[in-house]
Amino acid sequence: MAGATIAIHNIWFPQKNDEKIYRLYKLDNLINRTPISLQEAPLLFLLGLVDTIEPVKLFCKNEENIKDVLEGIVINFIDDKIKIGISCDSNLCFAKLYNRCKDLYPWLDLKVKCENDLISIKL
Repeated sequence: MAGATIAIHNIWFPQKNDEKIYRLYKLDNLINRTPISLQEAPLLFLLGLVDTIEPVKLFCKNEENIKDVLEGIVINFIDDKIKIGISCDSNLCFAKLYNRCKDLYPWLDLKVKCENDLISIKL
């Protein structure tokens, strides 16, 4: 089950212009799919969330700046929300992080908001 979930979290739902090719390869179940919820598939949901916003993958060009990236990201868990920001002394691009977080919907059932340079992901 874990192996299948790991494989599935890398499957993309089609954009409108890709639906024809998805039908051609009998991937109809991925068309017009409702977002995956934490209740429906907890492990799949969490893998998708973590893999999408993973800051090292997003910001690292090489192994030299991994420490800077990890020290530059601020993550807090408050009730049913994840708050993500960039520390004041970091030169990481907040817009890049926010755009990546916005990509979580529509394939995951959550809400993403931005307030005062802090991203809020409501599960």
